[in-house]
Amino acid sequence: MSSEEAHEARRAACEQPKSRVYNPTSAPYAGPGPHYIDVYEVSLTNRRMQHSPIVAGETKLLPPGSTLDFDHNLIQLFACVVPVLGKRSGKVTCRFDRGVAKSRTWPLYEATYRVTVREARTGREVKVVTLRGTESPEESCPGFATDDPGTVVARSLTGDALDKALRPLLLAPA
Repeated sequence: MSSEEAHEARRAACEQPKSRVYNPTSAPYAGPGPHYIDVYEVSLTNRRMQHSPIVAGETKLLPPGSTLDFDHNLIQLFACVVPVLGKRSGKVTCRFDRGVAKSRTWPLYEATYRVTVREARTGREVKVVTLRGTESPEESCPGFATDDPGTVVARSLTGDALDKALRPLLLAPA
């Protein structure tokens, strides 16, 4: 599976969980761990809600030495991460190396992240957790500046928090 095919499989499995699975030829979620987990952060169609990508925890849940082109048949679990905007908590000034500006000041909102873990080959729901975004305002900034009217920044979920929430599924017996 190419990285482009993998991205499309991840997106479809998160956005259409009743009709699409991550990979029907993945190893079953059974027996002792490790149960490798691929993570996909759902990009909402509302581009105005920005936050830093959640990447730090992902590679800790994949087979050792994984790159973007790893064997997707090894993945037993698949996690979809969906941000949910909460209350406004202030403003944040974001600084950029690229995009339409060197800095932007936007409203900062608290956020939670709904993480739905499914068996990769069947789509069966295994666990749902809700995690609070706890990243600092500055670390929650997106990677580049936009001029989209009404842009807000959602407090990001740390990769370590995601890793801590999913690690028991990685290591424990199914």
